[in-house]
Amino acid sequence: MMRIRLGCLAFAVLFVIAGCTDDEPTSRSLTGSELRILEALQTGACCLPDGSCILLTEQECKDAGGTYQGDETACEPDPCSAPPPPPPAEGACCLADGSCVTTTADDCAKQGGTYQGDDAPCDPNPCPQPPPPPPAQGACCLADGSCITTTADDCATQGGTYQGDDAPCDPNPCPQPQPGGCGHGYWKNHESDWEPTGYAPEDPIASVFTTPVELQIPDGDTFMDALRYPGGNGPSGAARLLLRHAIGAVLNAAHPDVNYPLTLSEVTAQVDSALASLDRKTMLDAKNDLERNNGGGCPLGR
Repeated sequence: MMRIRLGCLAFAVLFVIAGCTDDEPTSRSLTGSELRILEALQTGACCLPDGSCILLTEQECKDAGGTYQGDETACEPDPCSAPPPPPPAEGACCLADGSCVTTTADDCAKQGGTYQGDDAPCDPNPCPQPPPPPPAQGACCLADGSCITTTADDCATQGGTYQGDDAPCDPNPCPQPQPGGCGHGYWKNHESDWEPTGYAPEDPIASVFTTPVELQIPDGDTFMDALRYPGGNGPSGAARLLLRHAIGAVLNAAHPDVNYPLTLSEVTAQVDSALASLDRKTMLDAKNDLERNNGGGCPLGR
């Protein structure tokens, strides 16, 4: 049996002794049932789920879902740790690329996004979509060996060969066309190919070249006449041989599809200089140079 000194008030609660006063404490042994009653009346601090503290019996605290801190414990100082704050609200966040992520308002702002509101969904995607990027560009090799930076579609439209996105034009990656030229015989027999040159068979020789009177070239002779010149002896014969190949050189230099090594002005200057010399060898040397260039490979008529 447990012996415990009880005040009069405690005995009154336990319905044990009648007639005693608080001034007259009494000591006696408690029975088992009395002890259980006393224990059931003990209170202490109870930490509730919301973090608050209240004095309850152990059973009352348990029934309230709390945590009993022990008999006769107090709520001051507060023994209960505050519950963790609720997690921040999340919602749809629209990013610059049009994608949507679910995150907090603060994290959305850090990513440069636009927060759509707490609990806003990402499905369906509420975010405005950015305009499509411009088409990629790269080096485009044209038929004349030049290189331009453009799109694959525009390159194809111009008949070029696209080298790939972001491919540079410097250094020039394009294969260079080989020099070529059509001989005087080709031009004599293919008048239909003259049109792109801007010249016609009936154009006078004098419209392009200056022929000294000493060489006896008729004023009215045409391009076609020159292509048919047979040549001959002396300076006059050399001049006719030179003019035969010179007209072919003019047509080659003027045709956009012939990669001739000389420009029209270069052909004119070279021929006029040789004719002005009135020297047969000088004119034949110039003729040989033009004949060699005219035989570089004709790209027409294929």
